[in-house]
Amino acid sequence: MNSTSLRSDPANRQIALLGVLSLVMMMTRFHHEGSVFSLPDASLAIFFLAGIFLEGPLSYWVLLILAASVDYIAITALSVNSYCISPAYLFLAPTYAALWFGGRFIKQTPHRSLMHYAALLALTVVFSSSIAFLISNGSFYWFSGKVSGIGIVDYALELAREFGPYVGATLFYVLAGLGVNALVRSLAIIRLSRVDSL
Repeated sequence: MNSTSLRSDPANRQIALLGVLSLVMMMTRFHHEGSVFSLPDASLAIFFLAGIFLEGPLSYWVLLILAASVDYIAITALSVNSYCISPAYLFLAPTYAALWFGGRFIKQTPHRSLMHYAALLALTVVFSSSIAFLISNGSFYWFSGKVSGIGIVDYALELAREFGPYVGATLFYVLAGLGVNALVRSLAIIRLSRVDSL
């Protein structure tokens, strides 16, 4: 039996990957902070991984619409606090774009070695997450109308405590996503090699 007949077509793989990323977003986005019963929001990492694994900008727009839809359902049907909904909410588009473009950069940059790839990946996740953090929190400060009584220095000091977990959770989810992808690809190669030997 020819193994190429068992390989899924690239379009199907893209749809499957988008489906998995969408599912993880839906599972983690309803409660952004995470708790004993819920995981922290993986949306930032999902946009980064979409930049790496999915072809073309359509995935960015699909995931952006999904994120807004999940937020809408969480607020209207599940009574999740709507504090973050303000004119600044529109700035989630460039926030997530920073991560998506970070993923594209990783995808398009040649890697000389595993060590080079790991270092470049870590730096890109930290840089992209930092840009996203500044866009998201800066726009909330300037455009939400909800923090007008706080000076910018006090606001920045308050945000400094959140920066580490923000970047750390993104890096964790990106590494987990890459690990799962490597495992699935390895298992597929093993399976195909067994079929080829029949």
